[in-house]
Amino acid sequence: MEHPITLASRSNLANTLNDQGKHAEAEAEHRRVLAIRERVLGAEHPGTLSNRGNLANALYAQGKYAEAEAEHRAVLALRLQVLGTDHPDAFLSRYNLALSLWHQEKDWEALEFARQAEEGRKRVLGDSHPDYLSAKRLRERLEKKIE
Repeated sequence: MEHPITLASRSNLANTLNDQGKHAEAEAEHRRVLAIRERVLGAEHPGTLSNRGNLANALYAQGKYAEAEAEHRAVLALRLQVLGTDHPDAFLSRYNLALSLWHQEKDWEALEFARQAEEGRKRVLGDSHPDYLSAKRLRERLEKKIE
């Protein structure tokens, strides 16, 4: 039950549940896996951080934007500390945090994180990468909304 491959499989199952629209089930499974990963691997392990980000996405999918925001902020802080400012996962956290903020109408703060995600993804991944393009679209939507 605690082997890293088993935990990865359970996390993948939770992601699949979320993709199927079974967001509450996904949240519950992510929480169970997260508890084990934190105990076995530690709170700062990249796998634990990934699991926490996925939990935040399940919360977001249920419209629990404030809870998702809190998780994304925590994951971002740890990813910056552990992985550094230019790691693609740090840009993913910025992007996801921007989405959570946007859905709470915290548009200016969302715009700042969207810009950070866009600029970083362009620099690290290139201007044709799908992740860069999604961050660019989010930034453009936020700028248009704020105008």
